[in-house]
Amino acid sequence: MCGISAIISDTNIIYDLYESIYHLQHRGQDGFGISYLNNNKINLCKYKGLLSTVDINKRLSEINTNISIGHVRYPTKGNNTINECQPFLKENKYYNISLVHNGQINISEKLLNYFKKNDIIINENITSDSIYLLYFLSYHINKNKILNYYKIKDIINELYDLFEGSYNCICMIENYGLICFKDPYSIRPLIFGKKNNSYIISSESISITSLDYEIINDIYNNELYIFNDNTYKKFNIKNEILKFKPCIFEWVYL
Repeated sequence: MCGISAIISDTNIIYDLYESIYHLQHRGQDGFGISYLNNNKINLCKYKGLLSTVDINKRLSEINTNISIGHVRYPTKGNNTINECQPFLKENKYYNISLVHNGQINISEKLLNYFKKNDIIINENITSDSIYLLYFLSYHINKNKILNYYKIKDIINELYDLFEGSYNCICMIENYGLICFKDPYSIRPLIFGKKNNSYIISSESISITSLDYEIINDIYNNELYIFNDNTYKKFNIKNEILKFKPCIFEWVYL
């Protein structure tokens, strides 16, 4: 169980983002990280340990950003090193992207064969299952010199057909914006909120209401949120009704 958060605004939101993942600390206590846009470039900072024991105030004071994503980690697969701490960053031809993921991916033969067929080579220094989502998105996004809503929807539609398991994903795309989606069964919780001209996405409501944001709704399966220019659009990924099968632990716990 990990925790993810994102804030999109027209003002500096780095302290709100930090506080939002602070309130998710119970979901992951092995490491944390933040990525953010600075002059239209993605910057990344990651740490081992608890937010409450690692002093990053000086780093935060130097950041001025209107889009940021954060993660607190509890390892379910792979090693437990700084390499596995999120957010992850992947640079590529047209678009650099940064991703946070809460869930667990089944590394199936179907998935491995797809990566082999398309010559998508995973960084072997990162043993987290989340890296497959990062490389899939980077590969397909960078087929396009110019992105639009419908190309992104097609990419997530294909991801739905390939990836098995639970995944809440928030992906920041350099020079474009931010996207958010979850697995076809809506296994893990994800919540959407707003305050003035700021939007927040988080694993739990406590990290939304503690910042005086208003909860708009839960984010469900088959929903794709795309944010750019401080506005958002919501799309259905599949043209069908998908079954809602939440994790019973999360359902009772929350």
